[in-house]
Amino acid sequence: TYEAINGVSELISDTSINYKLSTVAQGHLVVADCYHKDLKQGQNFILKSEPDAFSVFNWPKNFAILPTKPTALRWFSGKVYAFDLNNMYRISLDNLVLEDTFEGVGCISQDSFVVTDMGLFFCDYQGLYWHNGQRAENIGMPILTSSQATDETSIINANALTDPEFQQHAWQN
Repeated sequence: TYEAINGVSELISDTSINYKLSTVAQGHLVVADCYHKDLKQGQNFILKSEPDAFSVFNWPKNFAILPTKPTALRWFSGKVYAFDLNNMYRISLDNLVLEDTFEGVGCISQDSFVVTDMGLFFCDYQGLYWHNGQRAENIGMPILTSSQATDETSIINANALTDPEFQQHAWQN
């Protein structure tokens, strides 16, 4: 059956969906980390609403299933980007096809990124990243280094450098 193959039944009568993550993309509401009583593994689903109808979802047609539960979702540079703690997924909005997976770069939460004219900035537990629309680059080393005080020894008390309490003030903590 269709449901056995794709995980989404065309016979669902209650089409309302609960979700934790969302982004707006070209007149569509794209949602992730979903819950519905008839949707198995909904936390791995991404659903796209009908154009200019944010509460109308065509489940059998407009969905993708990620290999993991996403922690963040964002429309950027003509693509939908979904993140988990260790991966970044680039998804085509047109057909919700997973175009690429970038392993080793993730995002902590929906509150751990910002989009500016310069690009998409996000962080995970290993670093801070800048995505310029083509690739992601780790830009966190100068921040990590200064927050650990290794390059500020001339202005910081020498005792502070060996003090465990002081070292806990690094950005990743």
